[in-house]
Amino acid sequence: MLSRKMMVVLALMVSMLGVGAVGCGASWFENLKKDPVTKVNSIVTAAQTTISMAQLFFNQLPDDVKDRFRGDFDDAMMVASRSLAVVQNGLYIYAEAKEDNPDFDKVFAELKAAVKHVVAIVAKAKGIELPDELPAPTADKSYGTVVSGDAQVDELLLHLSNVERF
Repeated sequence: MLSRKMMVVLALMVSMLGVGAVGCGASWFENLKKDPVTKVNSIVTAAQTTISMAQLFFNQLPDDVKDRFRGDFDDAMMVASRSLAVVQNGLYIYAEAKEDNPDFDKVFAELKAAVKHVVAIVAKAKGIELPDELPAPTADKSYGTVVSGDAQVDELLLHLSNVERF
């Protein structure tokens, strides 16, 4: 089992990878629209970062709280992991079929819903009910009007907004 310190370091490293992929400017976004590989890799990175942060924050909860939410959290993590695999495998399938402009809308929607569910369970375990529909991300890509009052949940919401913008 990783120590808490190592988990924090791992989460920060994963988070920095996501930030690097997110803040590269307008030309990056134009390429994203034209290049399905870039789009898939970007959403996978954002989703993996959010899921890793959620796992870290869930593991930091008191044992009695983790015990109450463990089944729901594990189920949500399994669905999120499967959704990630579907997105990644879909890219390979489209590449093998030499599809120029694959339509990932359905698998992206499923991945976004799965990641959002993981975040909602962590928030609920911390006593915070997120609304079913979060407002659209603001121009800075964050949920500007959603402030949970909990720094970790707010961090997850920021990462979730990076997933949902695709």
